[in-house]
Amino acid sequence: MTELGRLGTDMKTKQWSAMIFPEGTRSADGVVRTFQSAGMAMLLKKCPEALIVPVAINNSWKMVSMVNFR
Repeated sequence: MTELGRLGTDMKTKQWSAMIFPEGTRSADGVVRTFQSAGMAMLLKKCPEALIVPVAINNSWKMVSMVNFR
């Protein structure tokens, strides 16, 4: 949470964009994990003017599961 707070501050002062995975990480099997709202809440606390754009990438787990992917 400390790092997300720093990211939110940097987003505000440096006009950065950021992407977080609120389920924790990309899924290895395609099953979406429970949404964790604390990270989003921290970013919005530090940078309330941030625009939130939800994105879902379907089947990206297939690429992650490829053994020889480089």
